[in-house]
Amino acid sequence: MRTNKHIPQGYKSSPLGPIPEDWEVKSVKDISTIKGRIGYRGYTIDDIVNDGDGAISLSPSNIIDGKLQFNSVTSITWEKYYESPEIMLCNGDIVMVKTGSSFGKVAFVENLPHETTINPQFVIINNIKCNNKWLCYLFDSDCIQKNVHRIIVGGAIPTMSQEEIASFRIAVPPLPEQQRIVSVLYLWDTAIEKQTALIEQLTLRKRGLMQQLLTGKKRLKGFSGEWKELRLGEVALVIGGGTPNTDTSDYWNGNIPWFTPSEIGENKYVNVSERTISEKGLNDSSAKLLPKGTILFTSRATIGAKAILTTEATTNQGFQSFVVTNGNNNEFIYYYLDIILNEIKQKASGSTFPEVSAESLRKIAIKIPKVNEQNAIASVLVNADKEIEIQKQKLAAMQAQKKGLMQVLLTGKRRI
Repeated sequence: MRTNKHIPQGYKSSPLGPIPEDWEVKSVKDISTIKGRIGYRGYTIDDIVNDGDGAISLSPSNIIDGKLQFNSVTSITWEKYYESPEIMLCNGDIVMVKTGSSFGKVAFVENLPHETTINPQFVIINNIKCNNKWLCYLFDSDCIQKNVHRIIVGGAIPTMSQEEIASFRIAVPPLPEQQRIVSVLYLWDTAIEKQTALIEQLTLRKRGLMQQLLTGKKRLKGFSGEWKELRLGEVALVIGGGTPNTDTSDYWNGNIPWFTPSEIGENKYVNVSERTISEKGLNDSSAKLLPKGTILFTSRATIGAKAILTTEATTNQGFQSFVVTNGNNNEFIYYYLDIILNEIKQKASGSTFPEVSAESLRKIAIKIPKVNEQNAIASVLVNADKEIEIQKQKLAAMQAQKKGLMQVLLTGKRRI
């Protein structure tokens, strides 16, 4: 029982803390039905049919930003999977992931393109005796998600039962207030969708610019003349990495950043690594101190993730990094690597996992302009990146503001 020491005017005491006087505390099972497939064997390869020939089977990967996406779904034999009502999905339902790495993800079901079912990782919330979208927002909020993660059972695979979901106690406002809350949050959802679409549009525009400018198909004003054919090794030193002995404590926790491939790809510029090495670790290993401006390039397993160093640093052996030389522009080469990435991947070899060698990279033929045109092209693409980053920051702010609104509106701390 939660204590309620200072209850504001217009609020009352409840097991969930102070709530508005006209709100009620109910269990999820009081206002909806929780259903799913218990003992569901899952489908085998023999059950998979061509798209459109059977029921769509959703998986947690189809929930993206709180919405169902149908770009990648599996069609399965209808007779085997649409055989009982507990796995039938309908518009207006809510789906929630109750087990696995996507535990807790939730989405409102609308605009189903086809007869659709669920896999065993889901539960369906339906027969809802309140505003469906309000309940979906509630399940997606910290109000419920904290409870969801608090009752996880299982070790490697987090799991929650249908009965546990049904027993959640929630504060339920009158229907008109539910509808007003949905209207407010829907406005934020619409703004977030438009902002996401703008970022996608800017990203596509940048890709088009890269394809034209980095291949010479389109020239910027004031530039002419043939581009020069070279080898990648003629414009950059290709330098591998290394790992100091992990059993020697003196080699670690120094002041030299030491990057691994898992840290590369999210940000264009990097300077802080998860682990660091000491001068002794650098000197007693095959790790190399790379200068500021080096292009880190992952060359093993996942080939082609890259970033530009803004400080001196080292890497492990999962990299072949580029120190751009001979008066070339490192930003230009950073972008140019995307143009030749498929060719780079074709040079990879290895039975356990693909890896491209430094020698193979050095021999790759490239065709690039003089440095002044490189500078101009890089400037255009850097500005495109900056514009995308500004819009991403706006999107993150919108998402944070929506989350804050959900926290106060869905708990009654703020009334509309």
